[in-house]
Amino acid sequence: MSMTTPNWLDFSAMSQTVVVEDSQASPKATPDVSLKLSYSAIVQNRPCLSKHNLNVTIVDGDPTVQIPDEIFDYAVPLWEDLIIGKFPSTAPHVAKVHAIVNKIWPLGDKTIRIDAFAVNDTTIKFRIRDSSVRARVLRRVMWNIADMPMFVSKWSPVIEESQPEIKSMLLWVTLKNVPHSMFSWPGISFLTSAVGEPERLHRDTELCKSFEEAKVFAEVDLSKELPISFRFKSDKGVDAMVENKYPWLPPRCTSCSKWGHLKEVCLVKEPPKQILKRGEHARILEAMLSRLSRRCYCTSVHRPWLFLGLGNPGDKYKGTRHNIGFEMIDLFAESVGIQMNLVNFKAIMGQGFVDDLPVILAKPQTYMNLSGESSGPLAAYYKLPLNRVLVVHDDMQLPCGVLRLQEKGGHGCHNGLKSVMNHFRGNREFARLRIGIGNPPGQMDPKAFLLQKFSMPARERMDKALAEGVDALKLVLSKDFGESWRLFNVEQKYKHLRQHTIIAA
Repeated sequence: MSMTTPNWLDFSAMSQTVVVEDSQASPKATPDVSLKLSYSAIVQNRPCLSKHNLNVTIVDGDPTVQIPDEIFDYAVPLWEDLIIGKFPSTAPHVAKVHAIVNKIWPLGDKTIRIDAFAVNDTTIKFRIRDSSVRARVLRRVMWNIADMPMFVSKWSPVIEESQPEIKSMLLWVTLKNVPHSMFSWPGISFLTSAVGEPERLHRDTELCKSFEEAKVFAEVDLSKELPISFRFKSDKGVDAMVENKYPWLPPRCTSCSKWGHLKEVCLVKEPPKQILKRGEHARILEAMLSRLSRRCYCTSVHRPWLFLGLGNPGDKYKGTRHNIGFEMIDLFAESVGIQMNLVNFKAIMGQGFVDDLPVILAKPQTYMNLSGESSGPLAAYYKLPLNRVLVVHDDMQLPCGVLRLQEKGGHGCHNGLKSVMNHFRGNREFARLRIGIGNPPGQMDPKAFLLQKFSMPARERMDKALAEGVDALKLVLSKDFGESWRLFNVEQKYKHLRQHTIIAA
């Protein structure tokens, strides 16, 4: 019985014995490469070291060995077997992880062993010699290890400057408001395709335990914003707003916006925000006012304006209708060169001058319904009268993209405004810039509508409206508020009428 030695086993690593021959040997002599493999290495199908006889010649006074092409042709890098597992926070003990992966990854094949090595507090390196197991582990991307998500990727000898980006992942997606006529394999597949590539149905959905929702395991594209809802229409009478819920999503870094890790372990460190104590805030404001006095060459100093943008903190709400107040403040700060790099009064803040007028910008981080917990103490600390406070917020009572400046008013069932008024002791004598986002379509829940991102046409209108909002805020700073209110609102009214005329035509 003869046994053929696989070529790829012969050159993975080498133990060398050098035989120095006569220095007069021809430099073109072909080296004799002899390979010896142990029987156990062949049976176990694992790489091993082998002895090579080398022909050494002296070239330009240096001992030189010609390397045969076979060494490169069948060489497999030692790191080919390695993959890296990253946890969003501190990883479980490496021994526990080692036991779990050896139980679940080989699928019962006891001849396959997986080695685990701790790299740091959040990272574990694995060696998987079986290529099929290694490919299957990498294809899944995320594994639940000891009740913690672990994200796997190929290991590379190149030092990472940032975490690898997870662009797609298999996730459970819950479809709400599925029409009964589409509660079928083709129907659910079609609805899920708006989110990603459907893989399989949840057992509860297969057994039709509930017609309120359908649960689908799908490969979701994480490089794009996750859709919250789609409206589906057909000539068969279907007209439904199907909502997409994601019961679990991998952690997302707020520093680099990549999925799979938290900000605390991110390799890309953002510049630290300047956290100031209250006394330091007072000194900064005093310096601003004294600098303004030198500019104006006068003793009288204007009080600062406080522009408050309402919204919800975190990437989860970024770009949603309810966060348009944050977008307005960010765009205004960028246009006038004010950096939003201060954190105090439960808000991200920025301070600067616009045409010699001091301006304070703030985005409360208390979530929308508690905005007053930040804005009330902020205005009180700077001793600002309410006629120097302007709140920027979304408004469903105005058409999408239409703005309105208001000198005062009620809260209009807006929970953020309601909280601000409560912390202003019920006083409503503060200005607002209302940004229209339109009404929810059909019977859609207003809460879901507010937390939904804009459609493409609505996003285009909103971008134009935000640019007009920057001009409106500059107008407030440069002229009497009553005059600003009239000039701006008249233009916005005619813009709305022109939009209706175009649609009607």
